[in-house]
Amino acid sequence: MLDTQANATAAGIRTVGAGRTAAEAERPLIVSSPSETVAVVAFGDYFGALYRASESGPGIISLTPDHIQRGVELARGAGADRLIAFVHWGDNYSNVNAQQRYWAGLLIDAGFDVIIGAGSHVIQPVEVVKGKPVAFSL
Repeated sequence: MLDTQANATAAGIRTVGAGRTAAEAERPLIVSSPSETVAVVAFGDYFGALYRASESGPGIISLTPDHIQRGVELARGAGADRLIAFVHWGDNYSNVNAQQRYWAGLLIDAGFDVIIGAGSHVIQPVEVVKGKPVAFSL
């Protein structure tokens, strides 16, 4: 993961969703235009302690209510007008599951404007949930 991030950075590609520490992994990707600032905040469904970033170790930010709230706070603190959640979730090679729908509702309630999912290894539907677009898996 760290090699991938280093190579992306060397190529001028910005990354989001993982890092050398939890503080780095939780940092939103901020994209600004003359009309607004958008933050992309990334989460991963629980993959176990081996993959979770810590104060001193690399990894991802897991999908929890506390991490969702922290992502909103960091994004708004960075000046974001719009929030996009990018989430690795879902069962491999399956349809949208109840857990994805649960998390989508929590993300929208927390203030996210769009949810983009990936991880099921199949295309899942795009739906409007609580008035917001959710692409369950691209």
